[in-house]
Amino acid sequence: MLDISVFNAEFFLENKDLQAYFAKDKHSKLYTFYTALRNKFVEVLRGKTKQKCLNSDTFYINKQDKSYEFDVTQRTVRNWLNILQEQGFIKFSYLKHDLVSITMLDYTKIEALYPPKVDEYNKEILPNRFYKEAQLRLTHFIRQQQASTFKLNDFEGEWVLEDYSSKKELSNSKELYVKLKQKNNNQVCIPVSYEYLTSKALPSLKCHFHQNIINKNFRVSLINALKTNPHKDLSVA
Repeated sequence: MLDISVFNAEFFLENKDLQAYFAKDKHSKLYTFYTALRNKFVEVLRGKTKQKCLNSDTFYINKQDKSYEFDVTQRTVRNWLNILQEQGFIKFSYLKHDLVSITMLDYTKIEALYPPKVDEYNKEILPNRFYKEAQLRLTHFIRQQQASTFKLNDFEGEWVLEDYSSKKELSNSKELYVKLKQKNNNQVCIPVSYEYLTSKALPSLKCHFHQNIINKNFRVSLINALKTNPHKDLSVA
C-alpha cells in the first residue's frame, strides 16, 4: 500500500524512471491514464473533491466517464486497469453502476522501474535501440559490398556479406554483428560480432560520436578483410 504520510505528488511528475518505463512500451495513453488516476487520488487526499475515500489509499472512478474522457471504449479502460494492476501500480475492484474502486500502490517499489545497469558479467546493459541504430547504419555498406568476397582469420573459405533478414531481426538483437555467408555454400551463414571483427570494445554511450565510431570500425575491419571487390567506393566516413 501507499504510505500517505510520505506521498510526494511532485515526485511522480519528476520521476524520469517512471516516464521511461511507460515510454519503453510506447504506452503514452496508459501513462496519461495512470497520471489521471494519480491526480484524482491527490485531489481526494487534499480534500479538493467532495468524494470520500473508501479507505486511506483508495478512491473510486466511473468506468464510463473515463471512456468518455479518453475517447476509448470501456473495454479499453478495463484493459488499462488490468495492465496497471498486473504491473503493480494499482489494485482495483468493480462496484455497481460502472464504479471501480482504485487502491494506489507504491510505484517506487516496482523493481521493473529500476532495471539493472550491468548484466551478470558486469557488462553494461545497452538499450535495444542502440543495437538497431548501429546496424541500420551498416545496411547501406552491406548492400553495396554484397558482391565482394571476404577472407577472415579463423574462418575457412571465402565469405560474402548477407543483409539482415528483417526489421524484426534488428529489433530483437542484443548484439552488434554482421552476417557472413560462405560463398560456395549458401546453407552456412554466421553472425560475426563487432568485438571479434574489430578487436575493440564498444565505445561508451557517454561519447556523443559512439555510433560513428562503431560504424567506422566495422567498415575498416571489413575493408581490411576484402579479398576481391568490384566497387571503387570504399569510403569509411
